[in-house]
Amino acid sequence: MRLFQNIFEQEGLELYLYTYRVIATSPGCGVIECVPNSRSREDIGRNTEVGLFEYFRHVYGKDDSIKFQKVK
Repeated sequence: MRLFQNIFEQEGLELYLYTYRVIATSPGCGVIECVPNSRSREDIGRNTEVGLFEYFRHVYGKDDSIKFQKVK
């Protein structure tokens, strides 16, 4: 993921990937970093009737607002 993020930056692409920390505890098992006060994409999709873009507009305002741009 970090490699892809570096490639995006080198190419001038305004794409962001958040890399999570993962600790292997045994073969095939591990612990993944949690992000406080966040909802998973699955949770948003399961519990809303609108698409992701519409959800973001509802929660963060118009797509040209500063708040929306920060979380984009």
